[in-house]
Amino acid sequence: MPDPVPCREQILTAVVDACQRAASDVPGLVVERERDQPVVSDEMPRVVVFEGAEDSFADFTGEDGFILDVDLEIYVTACSQAAALQKAGLLRAALIRRVIPDLAGGLARNCTLSPEPAPQRGSWDSAAPVAGIVLSFKVEYATAENDPFTFA
Repeated sequence: MPDPVPCREQILTAVVDACQRAASDVPGLVVERERDQPVVSDEMPRVVVFEGAEDSFADFTGEDGFILDVDLEIYVTACSQAAALQKAGLLRAALIRRVIPDLAGGLARNCTLSPEPAPQRGSWDSAAPVAGIVLSFKVEYATAENDPFTFA
């Protein structure tokens, strides 16, 4: 029997899966988690998923509530800065279209786009024009009280 997977990890896996489904809209898109090396131009387009802070709250007896910050960093390159920004904007829209409904309709109670994106953690190394965008999501979920492996 495999080890149980914590709810937080299930949510992060679901975010990566949703981003990979968006890849069907963007040829060559690669999705990865927690990258700590600069993205070079021949590795773009790329989305890097970073898990952020998590706040807890107790609204209901018998469960533990959480709000998890998840940041998606988008990197695209093109022949001009304007073209790179346009490609990044299209990818941003594709990601929003996939991530919010997938999470809010499944593991999470709610998933919203944060009005204030997190600062970009990653970097790039490219002679070509690059656009980097950060999408920050707030994912609200709950587990059974004192049980991080069981959704409430």
